[in-house]
Amino acid sequence: MNFNIQIASFIAAFIPIAVFVFLIRWMDRYDREPWQQIIITFLLGACFSTLLSLVETSSIAILSKSLLTSEGQEFFITGLIAPLIEETNKGIFVILMAWLSKEFNNMTDGLVYGSVIGLGFAFSENIFYFYNIYNESGIFQWLEGVYARSFYTAGVHACSTAVFGGCIGYAKYTRFSHKILMLIIGFSLAVMIHSFWNSFLTVSQITNDPFLAKLPFAILPIICILLVVILQFCLMRESEILEIELTSESQNYQTLPIEHVAFIKSYINRSKNGWLSDNISKKQYCAKTTELAFLRQHYWRADEKNRHILELKMNKLRTEIQQLLSYSV
Repeated sequence: MNFNIQIASFIAAFIPIAVFVFLIRWMDRYDREPWQQIIITFLLGACFSTLLSLVETSSIAILSKSLLTSEGQEFFITGLIAPLIEETNKGIFVILMAWLSKEFNNMTDGLVYGSVIGLGFAFSENIFYFYNIYNESGIFQWLEGVYARSFYTAGVHACSTAVFGGCIGYAKYTRFSHKILMLIIGFSLAVMIHSFWNSFLTVSQITNDPFLAKLPFAILPIICILLVVILQFCLMRESEILEIELTSESQNYQTLPIEHVAFIKSYINRSKNGWLSDNISKKQYCAKTTELAFLRQHYWRADEKNRHILELKMNKLRTEIQQLLSYSV
């Protein structure tokens, strides 16, 4: 039976998380991240972030056991230490992806990568919790735990790290002082969201207060909706950037025909036929022109060092786009 519940716990942890990852990537309409990058990001959250957090939190729990009452230690570890440690370990890999990945370019990408790392963390954590819940309390509490952790606790991990990722994505090509400021803001918000959830649930269990137990479940969906709204504003802004930057690119560099801008800036219009020669890969052409537009927008916010790097990338893309267009009959 233990083997069966291990398999069931794995499946129960994986399916909802996989659906959330798919939906998050799907919402990033203009410049979707490659599945390879998404999977790597998920594994970083699922493996390394959880392992580091487990070791660090357990160590602090052991050291603080003799200094606090059982209730005080529960609040200290769950409400304060765990959010700080877990958001640090998830945030490290958000920063790593922002530094190493050429796909991590803006606030939208930060929201996506941050949420995927958070969902990876939740996946591993949920497997452990589901198995323990069944052994301690039985099947009905297991089902309740699957529901609560799959739709709420996973949401906490995704939302908190998405906020941090969004701030990092926004600041990636800005000056160093701006990067530090956004890192501090993003990390503080991530810890606050996570600590709010853990603290209220912990206090509600200690005091047996039903209102405190229900409050985080009522507020978390609002946070999730707010982040989806922010993502939609980011996507609307991306459409504006595509129109402004590609219009300027067409007028000043003749890299692409200006009539293509109306199609590239709209995710729906991109899929229409007739505006691009059949000899040209529409997916490849839209990807390169979109990347060029975003790099142009980053250029104006970047410091001198990053401007030089961006200029080299833009010139390379211009050549590749013109080569693609030369295939047209």
